[in-house]
Amino acid sequence: MADPKALIDEDWLKSKFDKHPAIVVGGTILTVIGAAAVLRNVLQWIGFFALVMNKAIVVDEPGPRTSFHIQGWLFWSFAGLVSLVLASCGLLVQREIRLRQSKSALISKQTELDNALKNKSERSTVAFKTLQRTMWVATKIRDQHLPLAGRLKKSYKSIELEYRIHPGTFDVEFTNKSQIYATTEAVHFFTSSVQATSEAMPMEYLDDIKFKISEESGKDVVYQQIENDFRGKKVVVYFLPRIEPGEERPRQLRTTYTWPGLFAQLKTLRAEQFSWSAESVSDIEKVSMTFYYQKGTGDELVCEALS
Repeated sequence: MADPKALIDEDWLKSKFDKHPAIVVGGTILTVIGAAAVLRNVLQWIGFFALVMNKAIVVDEPGPRTSFHIQGWLFWSFAGLVSLVLASCGLLVQREIRLRQSKSALISKQTELDNALKNKSERSTVAFKTLQRTMWVATKIRDQHLPLAGRLKKSYKSIELEYRIHPGTFDVEFTNKSQIYATTEAVHFFTSSVQATSEAMPMEYLDDIKFKISEESGKDVVYQQIENDFRGKKVVVYFLPRIEPGEERPRQLRTTYTWPGLFAQLKTLRAEQFSWSAESVSDIEKVSMTFYYQKGTGDELVCEALS
C-alpha cells in the first residue's frame, strides 16, 4: 500500500514542476552545487585537522606497543583556544547582564517619568480648578460689596495704545497708557479685557503673556482675574486708594503684555481686522493708536479706520 505522505510530496513536486519547470531545475542544480561545496569544505577541514595531528603527534617507538608524545605547541594552542572561548563566553555573559541592567534602569526611569507627568497633569488640573474658583469668589465678593459695580463711573482724559509687531512670528508687544479720573462719584475699580483671534497662539495664564498693570502717578493699583480662556482674559483693576472726584491729577495706568501670534492674520490673510472700544463718562480728549513694524521686511503696513 502506497504511503499517502509520499504521494502528496510527489504530487506537490509534480505540480511545481508543471508550473515552474525552470525554477525547479535551477533550484535542484543549486542545491547539488551547494551540497558539493559544503562537502568539499568539510573534507578540507578534515584534511587540515589530520595534517595538524600528524605534525603534533611524534611516534617514539613504532611497533605493537607504539609510544608517542604530543608537541607542546599543540597543547598551548588548544589551551589558548579554550581560554579564548571561555573569555568570549564571559564577555557575552557580562554584556547580557549589562543589557539587562540598562533595560531595568530604563524601565525604572520611564516609570518615574510617567509618574511625574501624571502628577504634573493632576497638579495642573487642581491649579486650574483653584484659579476658576478664585475668580468666581472674587466676582461674588465684588458684586456683594458694590451692587452697582456695572455702572459706569470713570472718565478717561487720554488713551495711548501702542502695538509693536514682530516680523515672521507676528507676536505683538502691547502697551496701553491711560489717564483716568472721577467726575461725580468715586471710582473703586474697572474691568479690562484682552482678546485674541483664532490665529493667535493659545495662552493659558496671564503670566504666559507677561501681563502687567502699573500706576505711574504715585498711587497704587492691583488687579484680580475674573475670566480665563485660551484666547481671552479679563481682570478687575482696583485703585488704591479709590479715585475721588476733584483730584488734581488723573491716575496714570500703564498696561503691558506680549501675545505670541496676536496679529498672525497679517501672515495668513494679509490683513488683521479688530475692534477696540473704551467707555467714559466724559469725552476723551485724546485717543491714539500707534503700530510699529520692522523696516526692511519688504512689506508695508497700512492702517485703516473702518468706523
